[in-house]
Amino acid sequence: MAITDAGLGTTWTTGIGTFLTHLVTDDYTGRLNDARNNSAPILGLIPSTSRKVAGKFIVEQVLTGRNPNAFGYVGEGGKLPDPGTTSAATYAYRWRTCFARLLFDGSILRATNKEDVRFIDVIERDFQSCADDMAQDQARIMYNDGSGRLAQIQTGVNSTGQTLVLNQSWESVGTCTQPISLYLSVGMRIAVISPDGATIKGVRTITAIGAETLGPPSTLAITLDSAVNSATNDWIVKAQYTGGTPTRVDTGHRNEPMGLMGILSDDGCLDGNGASSVASNYTVVGADDYATTSATHFQGVAVTNTFNQAIIMTGGGVLRPLTEGLLQLAQSKLEKTNNAKIDMMISNYGPRDGFGISLLGQKQYHNTTELRGGWSVLDWNGKPWYVDRYCPDNRVLLLGLEGGGFIQHVNETFQPLNPYGPHWMRLPDDDKYQVPFVMSGNVGVGIRQRCGGQLTDLISASA
Repeated sequence: MAITDAGLGTTWTTGIGTFLTHLVTDDYTGRLNDARNNSAPILGLIPSTSRKVAGKFIVEQVLTGRNPNAFGYVGEGGKLPDPGTTSAATYAYRWRTCFARLLFDGSILRATNKEDVRFIDVIERDFQSCADDMAQDQARIMYNDGSGRLAQIQTGVNSTGQTLVLNQSWESVGTCTQPISLYLSVGMRIAVISPDGATIKGVRTITAIGAETLGPPSTLAITLDSAVNSATNDWIVKAQYTGGTPTRVDTGHRNEPMGLMGILSDDGCLDGNGASSVASNYTVVGADDYATTSATHFQGVAVTNTFNQAIIMTGGGVLRPLTEGLLQLAQSKLEKTNNAKIDMMISNYGPRDGFGISLLGQKQYHNTTELRGGWSVLDWNGKPWYVDRYCPDNRVLLLGLEGGGFIQHVNETFQPLNPYGPHWMRLPDDDKYQVPFVMSGNVGVGIRQRCGGQLTDLISASA
């Protein structure tokens, strides 16, 4: 029995691969979700909602002002306090949808009907590779700004060789020594696209990764399979689509979930664009709903409003050592500015290791495994300190997860694209079968100033 899905140009197939169907639903689907959830420490810690929402936008409400006149002491016979109103605003942002696909020859599915289990090794290898790649990509996204940028063009040139720099919207990117090669690999298909998404300069495959300078700032030389006429500051984004001429929506350009570099920013909105003149409430303009025109993040509330800015503590573009005093001052500033509660810290290995090394001469003799200041492998000052190589270097992120801060929206966890019917689809006129998975969600915040902040321009220790 075959069911044709005209929208996909493929055929849903039943009657074969019954065991493989159970493998997809009972094993692989759960493991894909586990891989995503464990890809970055914060994903498992952010408060999550699994409410189902129809449509394109997640709409939230946030308090923008207090109502101090609604209470107070009065004398006998006095008038009751004016109940007043509490100021509030709404904001909206898009669902982000992720797909994953596995593809196998028909002979593998037919083997499942013959009780030949040798096919399991082949499927397991491909599935595990897909899950590993997806987990690493999710980790990258969690520390990006929702823009989809893997890197940017340093200086435009019409050539197969291009020199890249980091995402230039990150705070203190000029002193960041994060390796760009962490986000790219030989064989990866990328699009060189203008920052506004209007012009795709070309879709190319990376054939070689050359010299990398960690600076600061970081730069990386790559070679493409054919020349592209790039411009300075063009974006490098993922481009999975191979048929015909891709458009912006076929790439990662502003189609990825929000990450910490977009949330913890004092001069940009939660839209992955890194510019205060662009908003995250995604006012629909024409046919393409990624464009925005409003100059506010919360509707009716300017982005210059302090509660809509994260707190960034820089060294003025000069690298400095991370000391106990500096870390304590940063935590105190965050907690007293808007009554934030710092729950955890995240950094790359360099800042954490540099901080630990600075304390090595201060061992307490009653416990030689603990350093004064509370630093240990896992925590500082009673707060967990996570390390992640995908976290941009030369900074510490101090995060408050509760109290109007982060919220993770999961509209649907990874599941087969056709959850109610046969999962394996036959490609038209080909003895090949695919099983696609899909998930959607995003990360948002209420009051950005209570989400924490960044301590930047820090010296990163290395071997």
